[in-house]
Amino acid sequence: MNPLTMPGMPAHVFLCHTDDGLVLVDTGFGTADVTD
Repeated sequence: MNPLTMPGMPAHVFLCHTDDGLVLVDTGFGTADVTD
């Protein structure tokens, strides 16, 4: 995998700050969700 040559795909995630630290939440959208 070479991220400099791969076509771009946006990642939809939320970074939340909690009392316990940071939490990264994946929204669950995949390629099947964004194709027509």
